[in-house]
Amino acid sequence: MSKSLKYLSPNGRRRMLTGAVSLVAAMAMSANVSAQENPEFDAQTFRPAAGPYSIFTQDTSPVLKNLEATGAVILDYSSRPLVLERAAGDDVALIDQQLAMHVVAGIGLFDFMQLDLGLPVYFINESAVSNTDIQGGVVGDLSLTPKFQILSRETMPIGLGVRANVTLPTGRESALVGAGTLSVAPAVILDTQVANLVFTTNLGVRILEDQPVRNLNSGDRFEYGVGAEASFLDDMLKVGGELYGSAQLGEFFEDSRESPLEGVLGAKVVTDSGFSILGGAGAGIIHGVGAPEFRAFLGLRYAYIKKEEEIAVDTDGDGVVDAVDECPEEVGPASNNGCPVADTDGDGVPDDVDECPEEPGPASNNGCPIGDADGDGVPDDADECPEEAGPASNNGCPIGDADADGVPDDADECPEEAGPASNKGCPIGDRDGDGVADDVDQCPDVAGSPTAQGCPDADLDGIRDSEDKCPEQPGLKEDDGCPPKDVKVVREAKEIKILEMVYFELGKATLKSESFNLLQQVALVLRSNPDITKVEIAGHTDKVGAADKNLTLSQERADAVKTYLVEEGKIDAGRLTTKGYGETKPLVTGSSKKEQAKNRRVEFQILEQDTPAE
Repeated sequence: MSKSLKYLSPNGRRRMLTGAVSLVAAMAMSANVSAQENPEFDAQTFRPAAGPYSIFTQDTSPVLKNLEATGAVILDYSSRPLVLERAAGDDVALIDQQLAMHVVAGIGLFDFMQLDLGLPVYFINESAVSNTDIQGGVVGDLSLTPKFQILSRETMPIGLGVRANVTLPTGRESALVGAGTLSVAPAVILDTQVANLVFTTNLGVRILEDQPVRNLNSGDRFEYGVGAEASFLDDMLKVGGELYGSAQLGEFFEDSRESPLEGVLGAKVVTDSGFSILGGAGAGIIHGVGAPEFRAFLGLRYAYIKKEEEIAVDTDGDGVVDAVDECPEEVGPASNNGCPVADTDGDGVPDDVDECPEEPGPASNNGCPIGDADGDGVPDDADECPEEAGPASNNGCPIGDADADGVPDDADECPEEAGPASNKGCPIGDRDGDGVADDVDQCPDVAGSPTAQGCPDADLDGIRDSEDKCPEQPGLKEDDGCPPKDVKVVREAKEIKILEMVYFELGKATLKSESFNLLQQVALVLRSNPDITKVEIAGHTDKVGAADKNLTLSQERADAVKTYLVEEGKIDAGRLTTKGYGETKPLVTGSSKKEQAKNRRVEFQILEQDTPAE
């Protein structure tokens, strides 16, 4: 469906698309025809926040304390907030000028929740369409807003709040001051304070039934706003500004008519009595629904805020309320009027009772240190060998270790022979001298290879010679130790070259079983060539998809190959390193599926070897 109506900017409005001529002409020609259209639409976008900590329409995270309350009456005048253009180039103002009084109130509950009410009352709503005119006072949609403070910017770098604005269809929808339906608008509030400046951001969505005026949608919307406010003269004067707007969900900013943006500037004068005066002006920046050519507002607010002594604030949490705490931000006892007692040596014993105020010591020794002549951590008063270091378990006396194997003599079953703690200090033999300890050597009386658990393995393929049908040629267990008939891996000078691709699940780092034999052959090359000491497993992808995701996927796939080689191929993890290159090193530059498939690969680069490969 083509867009038929477009809001006009004050410095030259663009042409609308054809298809809405009949609607606008009918509005201009006859009030009766307009009445038959009976539009249901709320063009009001200026919604003052009730709380005294808000800027104007943009809220901040603080809430009123329990049973604190506020109320305000704000007059709001807007010029041409809803203007439509006909195909001929002239325009019709559905709302030419509007005067509204916003009545808002709020109360604090439980110190973390605030409940607000709001009701606009319209006195002027002039229009080129007779059934949208207002004579006398007409109410708009009643709103109810629970708001919760999650994080306080007094204790955190940022403040966080959430709210849910609910509007009830109490307004006259035919006058474009009522939505004609229930709406719910959950939102998140983020703010921070730097010196005397407060910055806030409000982000949310408004969920309501779509009741379009011809091609003008009024359904679910994304609502956003930012604001800043500076305080002067001990918070008596506050100057602030806001930008706020909305956009149709699913069609973000595609049509300026449905994406209004407005800016306002204003000030507040706050008195000690709780009353404050606020006022300001603004204009539409993007002239969508409700964004006028000009807006001015003036209001009076009263806020009942409990005085500090009523709240019994204790900033430092020392049990002395701030009203009588001479050091409200430093912990101290009531006996010292809430101020800390000095502790020069930092031993936890206050100087007024510390007999050694410049030397740390326990309270049991009146703040004086207890000596430790041998520095073994056992105080001299409990050390039976104060001149010799020893553990507390031996009352500060040393425990001998005659064979210097790290196992104390009192626990060493072979105190004259070095051995690991796992063998109670006794040496583990290696009768065949093959470097494989007898406790793990499956052939302890025959010299063998670590690759075959200490049994003979002439070709270093990890298969014992007694079970290897080709003991002089490296092979896989599935081939009874003989070389693979289908050779898929070749050692080259600087690379272990694979003749097939390593296959993974689509878009994942999960190896497919069809690649297990290929990787077992890679492991065979590594086992039978111990001179290869370091290999890089390089993962590469094609250029389909986001580059950062491809980089992550290539790294995960390289890691998966390493895991397989270590766990299934019995390769020392220290010989392997991994790196994902993503799409940065393609083999071919074409974009066909066949060419891109060549770029999805795993490579094994030899980084270090004891002797050059032939």
